[in-house]
Amino acid sequence: MLNLNFLKIFILSIVILSATFIYLHIPAKTCQLFSIQAQSFVSGRLDIPQNLDAVYINGKYYWPQGPFPSLILIPFQLIFSPNFNQIIMQPFLVIILAILLYRLARLKKFLPKSALLLTYVFLFGSQIIGIITEPCYSFFAHVITLVLLTAILLEFESNKRPVILGLLLSAILSTRPTAGFVFIPIIYHFYKNSGKDRTINIASFMSPIVTTILLLLWFNQIRFQNPLDNGYAINNIGNYLDVLRKEGIFSIGHIPSNFYYYFLISIQPIIARSTNLVFPFFTYNSVGLSLFIVAPFFLYSLKSLSNKNITIKLYWFAILITLLLLLSYYSPGWVQFGPRFLSDIMPILYLLLLNSFNSSKLSTKHQIIILLSSLINIYLLLTGFFLFKK
Repeated sequence: MLNLNFLKIFILSIVILSATFIYLHIPAKTCQLFSIQAQSFVSGRLDIPQNLDAVYINGKYYWPQGPFPSLILIPFQLIFSPNFNQIIMQPFLVIILAILLYRLARLKKFLPKSALLLTYVFLFGSQIIGIITEPCYSFFAHVITLVLLTAILLEFESNKRPVILGLLLSAILSTRPTAGFVFIPIIYHFYKNSGKDRTINIASFMSPIVTTILLLLWFNQIRFQNPLDNGYAINNIGNYLDVLRKEGIFSIGHIPSNFYYYFLISIQPIIARSTNLVFPFFTYNSVGLSLFIVAPFFLYSLKSLSNKNITIKLYWFAILITLLLLLSYYSPGWVQFGPRFLSDIMPILYLLLLNSFNSSKLSTKHQIIILLSSLINIYLLLTGFFLFKK
């Protein structure tokens, strides 16, 4: 249907136009809490200035999220300037993510054009578009997690080096621990397939993970005088979410609402004078948008459920555990495009999608679905800048 040169120009145009519009609308001096925390680390402190979402304890404010995103900013702030922040860094992370996604598709024997389209649908034909175009607050952590998780899958599907896998998983645990259940197929592989080197491989894989967990416990102990307290129970989240959190940070009572915002909520009309549609006509709810609407192409991944390969089944098991954990969390997210917390499973779902095709190239029907779904997502996302971010 589409030749490769046209496809490259089309995708590049979409990327440039979307990025230019959105980055012009991002405030330069706010919402950069990982950058602020990095500057605190450089100064020998763990606390940050007063900010939304921060934890106030013992007269100081702390950013409760994992420290790894701030740690990777430190070298750049030292080399360039303290003003080097997550807004500057995020586009480079997105480029790395795109390269990893493309390489993963090529590893699965897809031809270059199809691999490019599959990379494109991950970035623009899913809720990931709302994450890569919003380098504020915890969205930066989501992007880093996407890069790390995709790198783990690429490594595990190719070289399977235990130390590399352990280091990458350690970085995920110190960014977004909920994305760490990819641990399951990896540890199973080393236990069942390592032969004489089983103990060495498992020890090499686990050593950086155990070390990271101990350091995170120590990090919590210093800040909150409790190694098991990461601050999520007491950070400032506003009255609306605080009511939900009082029912429990994790509770089965949260599952029905989260399931609705993850999978059922639809596109919403913009209506004036009771019945008239007004520009931009349709939009999304800023709390959520059904994954089936925002990422329809990923429904093809369900075909891999019939695959008898044990690793494929363990990937699905990791997704199921992650999904149950996220559904029981007190909030589905806030001011977002689609279910952004499900980014914790999207690279695994992408790999399962790749395993669902028997051909090395996508059909015309597949290409049409990818392009239409991405254009709908871009349109809906841009309506949010008219309605939610004035």
